[in-house]
Amino acid sequence: MTGLFPALEARFNGDFQLVSAGRKLYQGYGGKPYQSGPHTEVTLRRTDSLDGFDADIEVYRAEFRCFTQSINAEAAERWCERMTARFDDGQLESSQFTVCGMEIVDQPKPFVDEMKLYGASCLVQIVLQRTTNQPLVRAL
Repeated sequence: MTGLFPALEARFNGDFQLVSAGRKLYQGYGGKPYQSGPHTEVTLRRTDSLDGFDADIEVYRAEFRCFTQSINAEAAERWCERMTARFDDGQLESSQFTVCGMEIVDQPKPFVDEMKLYGASCLVQIVLQRTTNQPLVRAL
């Protein structure tokens, strides 16, 4: 999972409208709010490993959840639109891996939480190829 969150954070921060709707991206709170106020949380989970002789291929699920702290759906809808534009069929940049594919597998939909505030969630599947951990040099 090395290098994945910084690459996702850079992609997230590269869209002004996404940052204005979701504010800051945090990692690893399992869909629970990190703080009061608007923010976005992502939970990363590796679901598969497809290693070969010349490359290590890993499959991840990234679950994004936006906490807007708003009583209307406008910010959540704007977050959903921007997430689709930024992450569906997108590419990540990192010196540690090459992304083979990234797509939204569960379309983001706004929802109302227990506090009657709007939020949204989105599930992204990421397939990446490691360039530095190939089986031929792993033991060196």
